Amino acid sequence: MIRAIQQFPRQALHARQLGLQHPITGNDMRWESPLPDDMTELLRILAEDALA
Repeated sequence: MIRAIQQFPRQALHARQLGLQHPITGNDMRWESPLPDDMTELLRILAEDALA
């Protein structure tokens, strides 16, 4: 498990959803982004190791 984390090539940070109120129009704005494939794989490895 530690090896998978140490070998991950970047910070494992992700925001699934971001939102804000536009400073001029006041409109609510929202963006969504799925979990990147590399992070999905990292979570799979960590879950697998946790069950072992």
